[in-house]
Amino acid sequence: MITDAKLKHDNIIDNVKVSLGLDTVFLFTNSLPKNVVPKIGDEIILDFEDSHLLINSIVPLITGKMDWDNYALKVEVV
Repeated sequence: MITDAKLKHDNIIDNVKVSLGLDTVFLFTNSLPKNVVPKIGDEIILDFEDSHLLINSIVPLITGKMDWDNYALKVEVV
């Protein structure tokens, strides 16, 4: 299921689209602002629980500028 969330990157919060796994968040690249690439230490903020998830690891998936391009982000609750 794709859901709304926020990405806190360089102290700027942007709206993004994510899909949630057990300890992985899939962040869709087409929902990121131009030239923003997530990095370790950024946060994912879930709208429905106001949970803050700290990014520990980043793996780009499906590269090719398609609608389903995304990053697999390993996260922990802050």
